[in-house]
Amino acid sequence: MQQKLPKVLSASRRTDLVACYPQEFLTRLKEFPSEDVHSIVIWTKNPANLIKLKELRDTLEGYDQIYLHLSITGMGGTVLEPNIPEWKEVVKLLQELIKFVKGAKRFSWRFDPVVYLEKNGEEFTNYPVFSEILPYMAELGITVCRTSFLSPYKKVIKRLGIAGFKIVSISQERIKEIFDELSQKGRDYGVTLLYCSMDDFEVSSCIDGRLLTELHPAKKVCDLKKDKGQRARCGCTESLDIGWYSMKCLNGCLYCYATPA
Repeated sequence: MQQKLPKVLSASRRTDLVACYPQEFLTRLKEFPSEDVHSIVIWTKNPANLIKLKELRDTLEGYDQIYLHLSITGMGGTVLEPNIPEWKEVVKLLQELIKFVKGAKRFSWRFDPVVYLEKNGEEFTNYPVFSEILPYMAELGITVCRTSFLSPYKKVIKRLGIAGFKIVSISQERIKEIFDELSQKGRDYGVTLLYCSMDDFEVSSCIDGRLLTELHPAKKVCDLKKDKGQRARCGCTESLDIGWYSMKCLNGCLYCYATPA
């Protein structure tokens, strides 16, 4: 009989459990004893509760491994991310967060998405802020940045339109140039760019069973099969997402494709 592998929990692609639903996060964790869990992969834009909520922090510390995806896009506090702190406030937490996950190798910075928008004839992009955030990451040993370009889903276009924004049409060639520029900036600081579900770019794995196995304190193996529930260009391995779309994310990001219309 094949040995049952411990689960990788994703918390969560569907909603920001840490920022918006920490008590529900705790409730879900009660369903998964630590001995049955290989790693917990956390996704958040506002990580303060990982530090200030003792019950949440203590509960998570009872699991073997935490891997953190922290989105810092440079748009916090703007109309595009109205309920997210300004990025200079979030980077103040980096050192404590790295300590919490027990090392920068378990930390991924998401500069995601890159946006080019227009409002009242003026262009808005977060592209320049990448260069401002980058040194903070490199100084603390964070060597991975994941990124993608804004996906023009119909509900996203509608939501942005209500706020007066229009997505600027950019050719695939220009998108490649933009990412080449960001990649070079990253290399100058020892930070590698990975691309999340982007056509014409190398497939990457935000949840990477091989990496999680390598980093695991006891070198336990987790499932390495491709996660069939993700987008075609997604290289993630299998995990169980413990969030729900019905728990509507309260961050209010206008470009979010996971938020219902």
